[in-house]
Amino acid sequence: MRRDGGGGLLTADLICHGVPSPGLFAAHLRFLEQRLGRKVVAYNHRPKNRGWRHCEAVTCDDGNVQQGSRMVESWKRLFYGNRMLRPSCYACPYTTSNRSSDVTIADFWGIERTGIAAFSDDLGVSLVLANTPMGFDATKRCEIDARISSLEEALPGNPMLSRPSSCAQPRELVWESLCSDGYDGMMKRFRFLPTRARFAGARVKRLLHRL
Repeated sequence: MRRDGGGGLLTADLICHGVPSPGLFAAHLRFLEQRLGRKVVAYNHRPKNRGWRHCEAVTCDDGNVQQGSRMVESWKRLFYGNRMLRPSCYACPYTTSNRSSDVTIADFWGIERTGIAAFSDDLGVSLVLANTPMGFDATKRCEIDARISSLEEALPGNPMLSRPSSCAQPRELVWESLCSDGYDGMMKRFRFLPTRARFAGARVKRLLHRL
């Protein structure tokens, strides 16, 4: 692998928020199956039927689909709370704009606040960073509808280009609660599973924000 443009290998990497604990996700699936009384056969973290925003969907063995419910959305709250990522994620050395690959790929979060906001749509816009001359040539050869932006415009919506995910409170507290209180108890204790009133209020706020 050469960074001087020699050779024919094109390398690409991704901007990563962090990797959730597989064990905790398995506990989340068991929690859903217990609450729903059905077996979960498919889990979609970001289905496009409601746009590219994070709105989880669960498919059960009887064909029933749960999407946007209080129980299903609880995983999203846990994920963005950064309380259950792998320990290495909080000190990831790859969260930098000085990339080792030719091309970096991500979602262009925050595009609506940039100079190319008009290019945005509700199905999502990809961010492609050309890090080397070889990467730049490769992006030019792609037959895609694209607009030129800058790293400065991409950074606010993709903070993991400059720093790792951080956790305001110790990660260990979640795990201690998981072991002592179970998944359901841990979710309630740290308010990852909101009350019905709080969940309904949050949905109303999101709807008003879109108007």
